[in-house]
Amino acid sequence: MKEEERRELVEKYKSEISIFVDKVNENERPVVEMLIERISYLAAHLEEVEQETLKKGLLTKGKGSTGNIVTKINPLVNAYVSYAKQFTSSVKQLQGFLDNLQPEEKDELQMFVEKFK
Repeated sequence: MKEEERRELVEKYKSEISIFVDKVNENERPVVEMLIERISYLAAHLEEVEQETLKKGLLTKGKGSTGNIVTKINPLVNAYVSYAKQFTSSVKQLQGFLDNLQPEEKDELQMFVEKFK
């Protein structure tokens, strides 16, 4: 994926969940905006890593320390695990800010979160 495509994907995710910014307490907005930025970035990169591991698989072959060919875990798997943990943590933090919203306002966030379960 090219940088421009990544940026467009980040903006797409950001626009999907930015509707919540105006619904939170004004003092909490900067933190909510930061969380939305982070979640959007992570969501876009998780999608990219998913596509790459579908193409290349979870395992790769390479030379070991003795020069033998060995099978290793694709480095993208480690990146995915790390990003997935950060994504989950950030979504939980954002949900904490949104707990006071009305149930119908929560539905859109729930739909976004469901995409990544």
